Amino acid sequence: TDIYQLGVLFYEMLAGNVPFRGGGMGEVTHAILHDEPSPLTLEGPDAALMKDIILKCMAKKPQDRYGSVSLLLDDLKKVRSEGKRG
Repeated sequence: TDIYQLGVLFYEMLAGNVPFRGGGMGEVTHAILHDEPSPLTLEGPDAALMKDIILKCMAKKPQDRYGSVSLLLDDLKKVRSEGKRG
């Protein structure tokens, strides 16, 4: 759940809104469990890579998420190194 929560945090920081909406906690919980997050629109040279990282963090099935925070950090380092090249 920590990796999932990091994905939600990244989503909120970059999108400026929450990935799931609803009229109350029940609706939001249902959306988290069953729906895809609101589309994430990012711009810039690392936008596609960052979007992939966020969506992998927020995958519905835990086995589809990063297996560890260190694997997540490895991909985040790619974003930083890609930005230095561009």
